[in-house]
Amino acid sequence: MIPTYNCAAYLRICLESVLSQDPGPETMQIEVIDDCSTLDDPESVVRELAGDRVSFRRQPQNVGAVGNFNTCIERSAGELVHILHGDDVVLPGFYAAIDQLALDVPDAGFYATRVHAIDEGGCRSWMSESLAAYTRAASTDLRAFACGTPIQFVGTVVRRAAYEAVGGFRPGLAHVADWDMWMRLVVSTGLACIDEPLAEYRQFAASDTSRLKRTATNLLDIDRFASLMSTAEIDFDVDSALAKARLSARLQEHCFQRLGDHEAARANHRYWAARATTTEYLRWTAGSIRDGLRAKFVPCAGAPDYR
Repeated sequence: MIPTYNCAAYLRICLESVLSQDPGPETMQIEVIDDCSTLDDPESVVRELAGDRVSFRRQPQNVGAVGNFNTCIERSAGELVHILHGDDVVLPGFYAAIDQLALDVPDAGFYATRVHAIDEGGCRSWMSESLAAYTRAASTDLRAFACGTPIQFVGTVVRRAAYEAVGGFRPGLAHVADWDMWMRLVVSTGLACIDEPLAEYRQFAASDTSRLKRTATNLLDIDRFASLMSTAEIDFDVDSALAKARLSARLQEHCFQRLGDHEAARANHRYWAARATTTEYLRWTAGSIRDGLRAKFVPCAGAPDYR
């Protein structure tokens, strides 16, 4: 199930990666669900590349990423459901490996492989972490999910029965909808992993994730999620999650400063400043004063630089 929104430029690559492993319509349903794209025409890409082999549905109105994910679940007909973002890629052997893992570990509710992160041009930057506790065995251990999700959508396949057991993705948690879902699934059904990168997660400036980072909305989603988890019957470290969100705010601020996007940098600084602990704030203040003094100090020619 392939949700799309204004990413037709990458949809061809995504579909080609799936169709190269296509076992046939009797075994695999392939459907693109477009959330009312406004900048491109994903249906023309589907028809040109796949003809009638790939189904296409356009939402009657924009429902947002989470709403589109839930439509993917509702329209899925198979036992194993892979929600594959239209700008991501599966590598050769992905579906065969997942099929075999599902046979080997039938008591797990969902399965995941490691993934590579790629940029607009397909260059790799990092790889998701190895999860020894879940490798080829169903585990309900939540520790790896304490401060964020160690698995990515593109590498994750869920039994439809597991989705039905825990319910759909929660509205209002756009940036952390996957983290929330994976935690619920780990607790209720267990996760089994393959310790091999078999998919690629694309990061680029126009993506939903990048857009949310510009306004620190991704961090506000973590606030909402932490508040939700504080009352849930799940062993969740709220303080660690919020501390990581504050750290992410500083990292995002510095990144946007380097890019010259001062508005986005200010938005992330405001998030951090409103939540920083006294110790964190004092460290930042001391660093700012030190940096200011360094910037003002211009040594005479030939003088040693004591900075």
